[in-house]
Amino acid sequence: MAVGLQFSAGLARAAELPGGTLTLSASPSATGCPTEEELAAELRARSTATPNPEQPIELGVRIDVTEGAYSAEIRVAGRKHGERTLRTEGPSCQGLRDALLVSLLLLLDDDPERPVPQPTAPTTPPPPPEPTPVTHPPRNPADASLWAEVGASGTHGLPADFSAAFDGGVSFRARRWELGARAFWAIPRDVAFEPGTLKVGLWGVALNGCVVPFELSGGFRLSACGTAAAAELSAEPRGFTRAWSRKRPLFLAGLGLEPRYAFGSRVSLGAVVEVLAPLRREQFSVQGLGQGYATDRMVGKAGVELGFRFW
Repeated sequence: MAVGLQFSAGLARAAELPGGTLTLSASPSATGCPTEEELAAELRARSTATPNPEQPIELGVRIDVTEGAYSAEIRVAGRKHGERTLRTEGPSCQGLRDALLVSLLLLLDDDPERPVPQPTAPTTPPPPPEPTPVTHPPRNPADASLWAEVGASGTHGLPADFSAAFDGGVSFRARRWELGARAFWAIPRDVAFEPGTLKVGLWGVALNGCVVPFELSGGFRLSACGTAAAAELSAEPRGFTRAWSRKRPLFLAGLGLEPRYAFGSRVSLGAVVEVLAPLRREQFSVQGLGQGYATDRMVGKAGVELGFRFW
């Protein structure tokens, strides 16, 4: 009786459908949902039901919003009877609109014996895939790279007896080959020469080319190197009646070994052992006293080197 009263009250404003009528009401909070005219027009455009004036179907729909979800109560009278409730989650009424349209089209089916189907909730489209972060594969240590290097070493014959030297430079490494350039400075030494001393100093630049005869496992690398250096050798007398200073160019060439261990692909720690020979021996003399200093026939150094890859 309640269903009948409901539909009899709305017949004056019911929208005509193929094989039936539609009455729709919505709460004020159901914004964005279809109106009765909009829903009826879409049903008429999509329905394939054959009008049956003897057995019409009366559809009543009530749309509401409760607890952030859209819901629709469907009451059916006429050649079919029943009630259904649709509910969809989401920020808009679009999901409920799609589900309601499918359910009403099935109810308008002209088979009077077909039961009212349970409407299927609209499928929520999957969220768009998150953008894949751009990652750069780690650089292969064998690939071409540029390194900044600093080192300290103990020397013999540079410039005289035992001393210490410091150097810094850059090197280019590519697979089993290396090419480097560096500047170096040796701590000056006092060479005794009666009745005074000669303060001997040395600084210069060097080029070295290396080859890796074989690679060791675990980040170890052994390089065999050839070195050519151009330096300035200076002598300053102290304790003599006449003060003078002299400077001479000094050219050297030699061979060395550089075992090195890589901490990842950015930092390396190595040792340097070199033996060099002056291309021409240089000396300083004091007039009336003779030779006070001469370069050794063979000089060498041994030290440590820290490298940082910047490309």
